[in-house]
Amino acid sequence: MKLFPLLFIPKILSFKNSLNGKKIVNRLPFVLLGVIFWIFVYTIFCKILLYFKGIEIFGDILAAKLLSMIFLSFLSFMIMSSVITALSTFYLSRDIELLLTSPVNMKKIHSAKTTETFLASSWMVVSFALPVLIAYGDVYKAGVFYFLGLPFIFIPFLLIPHGIGITVTHIIAKALPARNARDVLMLLGIISLLIIFVLFRFLRPEQFLNPESFPTLIEYLTNIGTDSVFMPYYWISQSLLSMLTGEKKDSIFYTLVLMSNAAFFLLIASWSGSLLYRDAVNKALSAKRRGTRFPIERFFPGTMPKLRTALLVKDLKIFLRDNSQWPQLFLLLALVVIYIYNFKVLPLESIPEASFIVSNFIAFINLGLAGFVLSAIAARFLFPAVSLEGQAFWVIKTSPVTMKDFLRSKLISGLIPLIILSEILVFITNVILQVNGTMLIISLATILLMSLAIGGLGIGLGAAYPNFKYNNIASIPMGFGGILFMILALFSVTLTVLLEAWPLYLYINGKVISKAFSTWEIIQTCISLTSVIILSVVCFYVPLRIGVKTIEGEKWM
Repeated sequence: MKLFPLLFIPKILSFKNSLNGKKIVNRLPFVLLGVIFWIFVYTIFCKILLYFKGIEIFGDILAAKLLSMIFLSFLSFMIMSSVITALSTFYLSRDIELLLTSPVNMKKIHSAKTTETFLASSWMVVSFALPVLIAYGDVYKAGVFYFLGLPFIFIPFLLIPHGIGITVTHIIAKALPARNARDVLMLLGIISLLIIFVLFRFLRPEQFLNPESFPTLIEYLTNIGTDSVFMPYYWISQSLLSMLTGEKKDSIFYTLVLMSNAAFFLLIASWSGSLLYRDAVNKALSAKRRGTRFPIERFFPGTMPKLRTALLVKDLKIFLRDNSQWPQLFLLLALVVIYIYNFKVLPLESIPEASFIVSNFIAFINLGLAGFVLSAIAARFLFPAVSLEGQAFWVIKTSPVTMKDFLRSKLISGLIPLIILSEILVFITNVILQVNGTMLIISLATILLMSLAIGGLGIGLGAAYPNFKYNNIASIPMGFGGILFMILALFSVTLTVLLEAWPLYLYINGKVISKAFSTWEIIQTCISLTSVIILSVVCFYVPLRIGVKTIEGEKWM
């Protein structure tokens, strides 16, 4: 057999073995849930695009800007994801030592790891982009050539940041001293922060609410988030828009630009790998881990039972010692700063007559956005918490620790930072929006309930679908359980926002017309808020119970 396919046989066989009849039947409801999520995204974008098409002259401009912004987001996400995933697959994967000691050419190993990195870093973008692209094709009545051409346009677009991420990873891993891989990841986090900020500034979102800076409406619409012709998101947007409008020549031109750049950056990645990978991976493997000597135990109250304290201290030490975990906090910090900056640049002072309505409405929408951000963070840090025990999980199983106490320690160590982050995020954005009083209290209470629900889903489903034999940490949320967690978390956030939409309307309407709540409106509000509490409790408690039952029955050899 050829060596390149041979390197993928273990993963293929593992996937094949997971497709037995019983598991397929058990997973059918969750597959159906994923299909419902796709339909939901498709429906939302169809309604948005149909609304845009109803606006004469400017509708197509708005649809084009929306598509451009979506691909700019994909581009920034893919660059970050490729860098982080490449570090895991090329340098921190558990099979690296086995591959390097086997009679396999280094180029074959690099090619296999390049393919693995691409699949691991792009699956989330592909899963979200497909319903969006299908919605554009259906609304614009695109022909069969549009759908047949999507792979030839979208895959080269994904390969460009993929090649950039691998090249950057090799250069940093080679340039920095390999005694401590944390230095590599720290620099990656800083670079990712700068990349996010630079790409985000291309959008210039504050101009959406500042039309006075443009002399005419047409200039306002055409200059919002002006695209750079040298950026890949511009090429793919123009290629797709040309196919949607029937201009095939322009579409072919931009598709060829995408393909040529994808080939170029993959060639650069291969060239950098042939020059740098052998020395860089040798340094990474020879690096010694340095454990923390900081007296962490002092931060825990003395009244806490020793067993729980020991579990919490263990989790914290593992987190600090894991070279692929804690430096990603720099990336998280970048996302939080940019998230808050979005609200800082909103020119609310330009609409003083409606500032109360707009600020409270944005504060309410902020709850949904914050919930989505927390879901993504939980997928990276909370969901893999149980799986990170790895092959040493037998120590927990054979120790005098109940699985309930074990999951409780995971929940406390992961949920407390999540709650603190969410409360700070919502509080600062509400202060910026000048929202106070009742709306501020409801926002803080709602984000607390969302955090509890997301935390329970993350730890519970992470225990229900553990992966103790992972090759790299980045692959843990990519499994069936990770996808199920993201779907349920997003549904929970969306349903919470929808349940609170009507009470918000009653509150804003009452403030505007100076009208007190009627008895029936109070009843409706109580029903909505009670439903939110029940939803959060169910999402928090049920997955944890399922997780406890699952790991109690986990068998070990």
